[in-house]
Amino acid sequence: MQTSRSARCLIAGWGLVALALTDAAAVTIACVGDCDTSGNVSVDELMTGVRQALGEQSAACEAFDIDGDSSTEVNEVVGGVVNALHGCPATATPVLPTRTPTPAATISVAPSSTPDVLAVVQEITQGIDGIETLERISAMAMSFDGRHLYVASASEIPLNLFEVDADTGELRWIEAIEVDTAATFIQPGSITLSPDDTYVYTHGSRRLSILRRDPTDGRLTPTGSDGVRADGGTMVVAPDGTNLYRGLPPFQIDGFLRDPDNGSLIASQTAFPTTPPASARPSAASGRFSDGADSIAISPDGRFVYASSDGFVVTLTRAPESGDLSHTAALALEASGFGAFAFSSDGRFVYFTSEGEGALYALSRNPETGTLNVVQRWEEVAGLGGIAGVSIDADDRNVYTAGRDGAVAVFSRAGGSTARVSFVGAEPFDGVKLVLTGPDSRFIYAASDNEIVVLRPLP
Repeated sequence: MQTSRSARCLIAGWGLVALALTDAAAVTIACVGDCDTSGNVSVDELMTGVRQALGEQSAACEAFDIDGDSSTEVNEVVGGVVNALHGCPATATPVLPTRTPTPAATISVAPSSTPDVLAVVQEITQGIDGIETLERISAMAMSFDGRHLYVASASEIPLNLFEVDADTGELRWIEAIEVDTAATFIQPGSITLSPDDTYVYTHGSRRLSILRRDPTDGRLTPTGSDGVRADGGTMVVAPDGTNLYRGLPPFQIDGFLRDPDNGSLIASQTAFPTTPPASARPSAASGRFSDGADSIAISPDGRFVYASSDGFVVTLTRAPESGDLSHTAALALEASGFGAFAFSSDGRFVYFTSEGEGALYALSRNPETGTLNVVQRWEEVAGLGGIAGVSIDADDRNVYTAGRDGAVAVFSRAGGSTARVSFVGAEPFDGVKLVLTGPDSRFIYAASDNEIVVLRPLP
């Protein structure tokens, strides 16, 4: 492709930006910047991308919007520069350049004096009203039908079953459940349900246990265990029910084939290293990957798995038939400690929390490639100090965070057309560390070490 002198000058200038943001050898993208679909990227088209990135004109060229967030970022213009230099690639699969991002916005709000945004519906506390099995709560999960809540603790009988009142959101304790009769199960660290609500999986410090769920009363019956003695992190079941994944140190994921009929698991990909190869890492990330996968999550369409650890979110592609994982990209963040994920229902946006940093990241997500891009970052807000949990309601209107600084924070998605959120307020709750929303978005469930609180959003 022949390029004019003026075009080469513009491209050279942007090339410096590209080198600053990416490992140029790792940029493999579709024909970004080809606004008129001519198969080439012109100087005029690059200038259109620049004006869009600077906010000087509305988005007139969707070819720069790689991540589908209806805005143009610098790294997306860089993609157009690459195509102007080398021509459009033969394939049409867009892949965002892997980079160490500069967040589009860092917003700080003083944690003092926040408006009332949540009303307390119910409080359930260890040792009160005959409940003696909520000592050191470690995990919560709600059935997809919204009828039952399962809460794990360090009590001798570790798994609690609550019935959910559909009208008031209140919880009624039913029983505590013995998870593993082999007496080798220690405190569930994660609970997850199969998509059809027929099986519950719990992972403690010694093994993964399988329990069959009665859809009528929610009671659980242990059916088996994987027998693996290992410390464990979070678990997820694929939306199609055919795979289960669990995070394991050092920075690994175990993959299982799952039988939807009986819930049984067969190891399929053991100790897959989530530390990406050097070619998939951001150039500034050398040597920074830690030795523990803090949390994992799966996209709503089941095509990608995400793992976080000490400042990184790694994108892994899931094979359609086997469910085996392979590396796609790594996003470096100024984050540390435990991380948690929440996806919008359409999978276009992800909300990620950093416990050590006390921050909430709003990320845009490319549904075709699974890659993530930072849109916004919140910090210094009540409900983000030592943040340990994040949840988004079913109608995608609000994002909730649980901060160990003693508050459940509420963020509004303002129409939900982009990843951006605005801080609404926070409800005080000492030591809160877990938060989830009910399936109809009317109630929020939060937990500290020894207490569960049911909350209702105020109008």
